[in-house]
Amino acid sequence: MAKHLIDTDLYIDLIQSGTTLPLIRELYGKEAPGIYFSSIVAQELLTGARSSASRKRVERLFRPFERVGRVVTPDHKQWKDAGRILAEVLRMRSDFKPKLPALVNDCLLAFECAVAWSHVVHEEPRRFHAPSERTLLLSGCD
Repeated sequence: MAKHLIDTDLYIDLIQSGTTLPLIRELYGKEAPGIYFSSIVAQELLTGARSSASRKRVERLFRPFERVGRVVTPDHKQWKDAGRILAEVLRMRSDFKPKLPALVNDCLLAFECAVAWSHVVHEEPRRFHAPSERTLLLSGCD
């Protein structure tokens, strides 16, 4: 069975709208035992949860994964590798410096994915082309 990590943006849609996108419903319906939660996604969601009610909604998302031991967390080597890669990215594209916080999390999530032999399910705005366009992507990392 494939392993899957669901990216922050899809959980944000769920928290804000109260409805699950068909892609996520289908994934949970067919692959629930293969879905893992990223500690990076937990951090991003908790950072955005500014009220007690929001925090509780976020915690309801990741607590089941904690109970069954399906949380993926970057290790020391992944942090070092992310630092090396991001230094190279900034060397080549200094205009990315304002995007560094998001790039750190994205880079670490990619490493988590590669180590866990999983897929990241996310909805990514096309940041550098047409920000209003949104495309659903299923990215294989293996």
